[in-house]
Amino acid sequence: MHVASHDETHCPIELCKCTKFEAICSGKNLIYIPRFPRDVESVTFLNGNIGMLSKERTKNLTFNVIYKLSFINNAIVRLEPDAFSTFITIKVLTISFEPSLLASDVMNALNNMNTAHLKSLNLINNDWMFLPDDMFKAIKTNKIQKINLNSNNLQLLNFS
Repeated sequence: MHVASHDETHCPIELCKCTKFEAICSGKNLIYIPRFPRDVESVTFLNGNIGMLSKERTKNLTFNVIYKLSFINNAIVRLEPDAFSTFITIKVLTISFEPSLLASDVMNALNNMNTAHLKSLNLINNDWMFLPDDMFKAIKTNKIQKINLNSNNLQLLNFS
């Protein structure tokens, strides 16, 4: 994958392409989250082999002010409750194409995340059939504009 841009900048590993404000990392050899140039505020991980996300594994992102964070098809099997606990500025969070990830793991991570700035939550094509009753209880902001659950196998949604 190549991100064509006149302002391409140095990225920490070959699997990533960086512009001034965005980093896109892709490939099966992507097994960890690298540290990015200071101005990067949007990070996308595609088709990697990250496996598990925790506060420890996402710590390299804490050197940046992250507004948009995406994990798409990264073979994530576990999301620790503290995975996003240090992020206070995220506006868009995407966790998609992660069929081995439990919806309850995502719920627990949301419960421990500051969602004050969250505008868009994309949980697309994760093969979920059910969501925990309190799945979105942690989202205590009137800024949320979109929760996208497209292409899951949901049988029942309870928003009471």
